[in-house]
Amino acid sequence: MGRTGTQENKDANTQASAWQKQGFDTAQKGVSDYNANVKTLEAGGNVGKNPFLDPNYLANQNKLEAYATEGGKQATGAAIERNDRQTGGLNTGSTQASVRDLGIQSLRASDQLKAQRAAGDYGNNLAWQQYLAQAPLQTTAAESPYFGTATSQRVGSLDNLQKIGQASYGPWNARISAAGGAAGAVGGGFAARG
Repeated sequence: MGRTGTQENKDANTQASAWQKQGFDTAQKGVSDYNANVKTLEAGGNVGKNPFLDPNYLANQNKLEAYATEGGKQATGAAIERNDRQTGGLNTGSTQASVRDLGIQSLRASDQLKAQRAAGDYGNNLAWQQYLAQAPLQTTAAESPYFGTATSQRVGSLDNLQKIGQASYGPWNARISAAGGAAGAVGGGFAARG
């Protein structure tokens, strides 16, 4: 037995209600998770793992820092050698001062690089945590098409139901019109004779 318009309408309403409930429940959970994440951030916590404290990341940054400070050391060492050659190796006081300055400059450069990295990592982690905090809202947006689909499905099924209803009454309407026409013809014949 084929599906009737009424059954199609009931099925559409059942499916639409399920989709709307799913979308609503997902949206509520997403908003609730987002609010919890915001409270965590406001309390100074992290929503997820801080990737800028990962040992692999830190090891790589330390290696880059070592390369940078080593480059500075080599440049300064070359300057000391030039100074020694210019003085014929007789100005040991100048060489010792230069060596001391080299160590101080290397430490300063290392401290500066660490401070810059820490400041950058702090800002980058804040942006990452904000992204993670807002992530639950993306699931709510992903569910929104279900509302539109459910609504259009209901409208379509109601339109089909209306057309089926009109089609089912069509033969009755034709018979009633034919009967009315026949009655009018018969009634008109009696009136003409009278």
